Parts: sequence; structure tokens; C-alpha cells
Amino acid sequence: MFSSAPCWKKLKSAVNEGFILDRLKERVYISLSIGVAHYPINGTTFSDVLKCADTALYEAKSRGGDDYIFYQEIEYSKMGGRAYQ
Repeated sequence: MFSSAPCWKKLKSAVNEGFILDRLKERVYISLSIGVAHYPINGTTFSDVLKCADTALYEAKSRGGDDYIFYQEIEYSKMGGRAYQ
């Protein structure tokens, strides 16, 4: 499995700094939610993988946002934490 933690930490660090809106001249802060799906594990077409990533994104948001989640984690929790293929 790929490790997305280093990438997430870099993105999170950049987002946490916020950015300055020129027009308002003030710093704005945003949150970051990401859904991660892997080809071909979660689908063999672009559409299938995108659908899984979108599902994972909305799961991350429903858990309070400002986080990332793998689609496999959703499937794993649906199975009651049992191993899956």
C-alpha cells in the first residue's frame, strides 16, 4: 500500500499557514479534506476510482473534515474491522 502520510503532512502544513487575500488584506484559513482511492484496487476505470475517492472524501468530511481517508478504510469498517480481500 502507498503511504500518503508524508504528502498529507506537507499539504496540511501549507494549508495551516493560510493565505492573504489581496483585496481584503487579511489572512484567510481553510481546512483540507481528501479522499484517497487507488487504481486498480478500488476500480479499473477512471470513473470507478473517482467514485471511490469521492465517497472517501465525503466520509472524511462527515467525520469532522480537515483529514484524509482511504476508501479501503470505509470498506474495512463496513465489514466490522475484519480483514478483506
